Amino acid sequence: MPQIELHPEAAIEVEETVSWYEEKVKGLGLEFLNEFENVLQKITHSPNFWLKYKFGTYRFFLHRFPYAVIYRKGKKKVQVIAVMHLHRKPFYWKRR
Repeated sequence: MPQIELHPEAAIEVEETVSWYEEKVKGLGLEFLNEFENVLQKITHSPNFWLKYKFGTYRFFLHRFPYAVIYRKGKKKVQVIAVMHLHRKPFYWKRR
């Protein structure tokens, strides 16, 4: 099973998103974080299963939130390169 590695900017995106949702509704940030962690578990168990995307990446959509996890897979690790909002700045992450 590959290890998950978060790109530093992806980690910041998660933190900012959790904070934003938590400011809107108490507990919603935690719900986002729980869904994100569930997505990481699914990616770890089956990194080839999810949608091939662009620039050699894969994309996994969150169910309750308008976000997708963009990742690259290697033999020993999966690198999450972005936690992308689906309605803002497409492909901003491609230089990561």
